[in-house]
Amino acid sequence: MEAECGSEALEEIFAVSHIRVPSGKREYIENLLNQIVYEDKIKDRFHQLLKKGHLYEILLFMFHSWASQKNMEEFNCREERFYEAAKYICDHYAQDITLEEVAASINMAPTYFSRQFKKVTSFGFKEYLIQIRVREATVLLLESDSPVTEITSRCGFNDSNYFCEVFKKVKGVSPRQYRKTPEAI
Repeated sequence: MEAECGSEALEEIFAVSHIRVPSGKREYIENLLNQIVYEDKIKDRFHQLLKKGHLYEILLFMFHSWASQKNMEEFNCREERFYEAAKYICDHYAQDITLEEVAASINMAPTYFSRQFKKVTSFGFKEYLIQIRVREATVLLLESDSPVTEITSRCGFNDSNYFCEVFKKVKGVSPRQYRKTPEAI
């Protein structure tokens, strides 16, 4: 892949530890990642080519995102703090985390944090946490044979009925249906 893509470009892309995905492109990237997971399950050469194509598309997106971020002024302190909060949520989604805990992690009052987090990320705290948990659940549903109840707890949900309800609201199908029909991704 390095020869096809260019080693310098790959080094630049992978040297960046985090790239911000604009809210309008999150679903696009998530769909590409889900398609890669699906294509990986089918072992013929055409699906492997599709998987490679999706990967190149993600790399190109990352490179363009990195280039545009590089040309922008450095993010101001406030945005950086919320980026740290989002990273904290991603690192601790499986635990029973609260708005207060995340706000404290960046030394901010919970009410102010809640309002500002939504302004900066375009997600409310609970909505963001649920999106992260459901995203991780989709990976586990496709990559493991673990029961839905186990995936529920591994992704930070305390109640499997609530998990199924939220999953269906976000993905349009139940977790079991999602697992049975990954081609509907």
